[in-house]
Amino acid sequence: MENKTIIILLSIIAILLAIGVAVEFFAFNNNSQAANIVNNTTSQNTTVESISNNSKQDSSSVDSIEANRPKNDPNYKGYTPLHESEITSDGWNPREHETYRENMADGSQKIHYDDGYFRIVDKNGYVITYGYG
Repeated sequence: MENKTIIILLSIIAILLAIGVAVEFFAFNNNSQAANIVNNTTSQNTTVESISNNSKQDSSSVDSIEANRPKNDPNYKGYTPLHESEITSDGWNPREHETYRENMADGSQKIHYDDGYFRIVDKNGYVITYGYG
């Protein structure tokens, strides 16, 4: 009989702790920093030329991209960044999915794509970072 009482008490304590954690999470999870966010971007509409899958870049533009590409620069994801116009290794063509661009205060641009993906590129068009959101 005493073992049952101990098990019941421990169960009640565990349930109360779980309820307390849930209340703590939902009631006190105020993100006070959300009100202090400053938007330092400016929006600008940009027309994007439609380019077919079969189009090829001429050799002068490819040479220009290669000549200016940052090498082993830790400021870029991947250390050898893609140019905004390059088709990725899995065949994804960014020009087919681009929806709009935002000019950033530092001269870079944030390029938004139709699936929620974005890239931030430097003034020469090389991808600095990327993500979803």
